Amino acid sequence: MDLTQPIPELWSQFEGFRDIPVMAIRGANSQLLSAATLDEMAARHPGLVTVTVDGQGHAPLLETAGLPAKIVAFVASA
Repeated sequence: MDLTQPIPELWSQFEGFRDIPVMAIRGANSQLLSAATLDEMAARHPGLVTVTVDGQGHAPLLETAGLPAKIVAFVASA
């Protein structure tokens, strides 16, 4: 990868997950995964389960905001 060049878009690869259950957990203060990107992910994957954790960056601590129960529920539903 040449970091002097723009990073390539990977939407076509992401769309390969369309038929697979996916959960995306984003820290509200993340500088790596923007809210706009998470919205675009949800638009491209109709079944995407999204969780945004207030007060967290990237990656959010998984023991906060009731995440263990949310993850268990997601896995059980998959």
